[in-house]
Amino acid sequence: MTTSLLSCFPITHAELKPIRHPQLGVIVNNQTAVRYLRFGRRVRLDRLELPRAVYGRWVPNVPTHPAHLIISQFDSRQGTWQVVREVDLPYDPVTAGKNLSQRLTTEQMDAQLAKVLKRKPHVIPLGGLVTDHLRVECDREHPVWPSHGECNGGTLNVPFGILNPLQAFGQPLAAPPAATYLPYLRAGRIHPRAPRGMTLQQLPHQLLFAGRRFAVGFSLRRPLLLHLGWDALGAGRAKLNRLLASHVGGRSKAIGGLSGPTLRTALFDCQPHNWTGKTFVDSNRVSYRNLHCAHPDVELEMTFTVEPDRLLMQLRQHRRTAFHAIEAQAWRLVWNMDAAMTGAAAVPTLRPGRNGEVQLPMLWAGDGVGCLSCRTLAGTAEDFRMEVESYQAQNCVVGGLAFGEQPGEHQATVELAVTNLGPATPKRPSRAVQRHWGSIYSCFRPEFGGFSNHATSCNCHVNQHCPAELVAFTRPPQVGPHPLDLYRFTITRALLDGGGYGYWRNLYLDVDPILICGAGRIHQAQPDLAWLRQIERGVLATVKRILGTLGREHLVICRALSGNAGSYRWSSNAMDVIGFGHMDAYVNAWTYRGLRNATALLDDLGQHGLAQQCRERAAKLRTAFPQFLLNPKTGWVAGWRSRDGELHDYAFTWVNGVTAAFGLLDQPVARRALHGLEKLRRTQRVDSGFSGVPFNLWPIRRDDHMLPKTWGVFPTTPTFEFYTDGAMGAIFAIYYLRALADCGLRQSARKLANEMAAGYEAGFWTGGTGSGVEFRSWDGLCTGYEGTFVGNFAPLYGIAIEQGLIKPPTPEWWPAGG
Repeated sequence: MTTSLLSCFPITHAELKPIRHPQLGVIVNNQTAVRYLRFGRRVRLDRLELPRAVYGRWVPNVPTHPAHLIISQFDSRQGTWQVVREVDLPYDPVTAGKNLSQRLTTEQMDAQLAKVLKRKPHVIPLGGLVTDHLRVECDREHPVWPSHGECNGGTLNVPFGILNPLQAFGQPLAAPPAATYLPYLRAGRIHPRAPRGMTLQQLPHQLLFAGRRFAVGFSLRRPLLLHLGWDALGAGRAKLNRLLASHVGGRSKAIGGLSGPTLRTALFDCQPHNWTGKTFVDSNRVSYRNLHCAHPDVELEMTFTVEPDRLLMQLRQHRRTAFHAIEAQAWRLVWNMDAAMTGAAAVPTLRPGRNGEVQLPMLWAGDGVGCLSCRTLAGTAEDFRMEVESYQAQNCVVGGLAFGEQPGEHQATVELAVTNLGPATPKRPSRAVQRHWGSIYSCFRPEFGGFSNHATSCNCHVNQHCPAELVAFTRPPQVGPHPLDLYRFTITRALLDGGGYGYWRNLYLDVDPILICGAGRIHQAQPDLAWLRQIERGVLATVKRILGTLGREHLVICRALSGNAGSYRWSSNAMDVIGFGHMDAYVNAWTYRGLRNATALLDDLGQHGLAQQCRERAAKLRTAFPQFLLNPKTGWVAGWRSRDGELHDYAFTWVNGVTAAFGLLDQPVARRALHGLEKLRRTQRVDSGFSGVPFNLWPIRRDDHMLPKTWGVFPTTPTFEFYTDGAMGAIFAIYYLRALADCGLRQSARKLANEMAAGYEAGFWTGGTGSGVEFRSWDGLCTGYEGTFVGNFAPLYGIAIEQGLIKPPTPEWWPAGG
């Protein structure tokens, strides 16, 4: 009997499974990848094939390394998933690093790893299993070789797309069923009227209610929201539609539809445009009634009440039978990251099962417009929940309001209300601070590690200092999670071996101290010994790794990266395509702050011996730092000293910012360094802070970074002013600003704060994914690749201090006793 490749319609989710970490000895959340293969008809399965692939790892391109698969099908009689096969896949020594060394070039490592991709796929026999679907879960990986572009983590952080290449072979046993088309909604009484303070635009297909603070548009043809926008400052930005409202490119198909009811089972998809029923409009109330789809056992009804600054959603679901659905959401919101950044500032429940379930109330945080609080009101079913996922390939964030699977009536009333987040101050903040203090929360991902580069980006360990400085000084909202709970989740997961960009500590030596500083900032703002006990094993492991990086010079030494000119390796810190290595000034500055934080944390944990060791090593590091990394010719700190002894100095403002702010230099020395950089900024005519601060004020040599190679520019074409080679940016300006203020350059600090505030008020640092607004050339052109970015808003901490809104703690960068 011949077999062939079977067409299928997959859905991928991540799952959480509590498991005891083999090294730390504590319970952590094993993140698994689940892929549903839906064949749309009965088939006889001969085998599955899983080719080798690269997903979320590059520089070098390390293949995925699946270790264990669980293959199941749903038993409708018992209402449970029944395991068909469990498979242990073989360990591959090359993927794990056999014959590889950090002394090799990236190209040499890539050549070795590419051999793995050419091998035959893993084959899983299924012996003629007859079914119409399969559920395949990969719940752990074998070890992999470290890469600079790691976006996943250790063996318990399975890459989301590890099963994307999975293929099924067999024979179809029936033809696909004919599609069922349901006509659009029948119109009942349609008498709309805008509430006071709003206008109404009535079109044949849409009703759009719009005000200064809130705007919402309803389809009259299908149960769909076509527009949703808000502006907490009432400046008219509610007219920007933050929802995805298009089928272009099949994006909505891939994520299960647009903003409306969604039902996806093993047999079919019912997206919002596949539902029918009746629609009624009475003044400011829009109702969708008797909604039904191709599945005969579910019926929905919902009524929306529009007010100038909120939307009330009354949802009702009736199930005639209990049936399993892969996705069943009475109402789903699909946020379009091309238009703007909208993230779910929500604390995860961390219940076993599908990742992304969050606690209510929560906040939908927007960049530059404030937030929509989301809460349930009285009469809500106990099994009601919010499910959040991000889809980077489609550039969307999804939030689905869902009931349980049991039959009967289920009801919920949900309020979406315009609100804002701001600093904890009795004073009225400036427009810049009001507009953007909450923007950093639009970069939170509850289903993928907490604060991330943006709402569909990876959780980046290297950038966790950015939210730390704002979150600790944010006033808790009346409705929504405590901001510190969001950051506490982020740091807890990271310290307990959670995955994320910068996972490999032998390559990114700034990660461990930044995470310890994050824990210190939390403990400084809201001391909680019970929480410290929860993360104690992670803190101890992290501190011991940091101490292990210190060389005989009493400074951190990167042993994997030489930093030599022409080595063409990525960085030992977050500025990843610049050739930092060996003795990295930025890493050492963060390590000093990290050791001071570790001292305080360990003392409070009763780990006094290790605390004393951190205290002593911090003092020795501070003494040694200027001897090796201060450039006597310029008076400021160089970027790094390479293994061959060369000092690499490009007038790095961001390196000198952390060095001076954290106190690694005596005040006269720090002042001289900053005076010199400020003079150079004026000479270069980039002393206006409207666009931020240039990362470096001298061009980086071609053999000291990767841009000339990766961009493929003509040899005589400079990269200066672009991206990481001297672009204007906000992310590191926070520490440069604080350094100016603390080292006696008060006039320069105030000028920079005022000019940056003007840039924030003008919306200079927000934009859809791919807009590149996070880096600017000196003529103002976008030269980044992200858009709204978690680091863009960190300088608001320093601006708020300069504006007298908040006071920095004493000491500023670590808890008392550090």
